[in-house]
Amino acid sequence: MIKRQKRVTPANRRKQDPLRDPETNRFLPGHSGNPSGRPKGPSITKALLAVLETKPRGSQMTYLEAIIQKIITKIVVDGDSHLIGKFWDHIDGKPRQQKTDREEDGMMILIRERPEVKEP
Repeated sequence: MIKRQKRVTPANRRKQDPLRDPETNRFLPGHSGNPSGRPKGPSITKALLAVLETKPRGSQMTYLEAIIQKIITKIVVDGDSHLIGKFWDHIDGKPRQQKTDREEDGMMILIRERPEVKEP
């Protein structure tokens, strides 16, 4: 007599996987769902930067310099307020927002994030 294997369903898969918590179906501490990590391959960022650092034929500036000049012109000449905000956020970083939470009695609690301290 041939014995049939049980069909694997999400309910009994949790019971079979020793790397997962049977209650929450999350991986246990120290275990990963992707032990090999991200596959190595060509970086689109490196390829894009290589192209941006080249000069088009007959031009004195690189593609990157041309893009920066176009952005600055759009900000200064056209006065594009949306682009001005994006530019400032990129240069200075976005301002920190204060987080608030209310308790049941109506008292407001102000929560401030601690600034990151760089160790020497």
